[in-house]
Amino acid sequence: MLKAVIDYQACGSLACTKCKARSGCETRALIKVDPDEPAAVDPALCMGCGDCVLICPIGAINIIDT
Repeated sequence: MLKAVIDYQACGSLACTKCKARSGCETRALIKVDPDEPAAVDPALCMGCGDCVLICPIGAINIIDT
């Protein structure tokens, strides 16, 4: 099963507090619990489609086979 994972070392800067990849997720699997923190992936919602990977401007999201 494919799922998105976030590299928080790449995404830990303030530049990612407005995660652009969230707008490309059809299932809304990229969530923001705290507006000052990077997004997180809800594995129950993620389909592993990879749209978020294409949108993330810093390449902090990858798709892995779980």
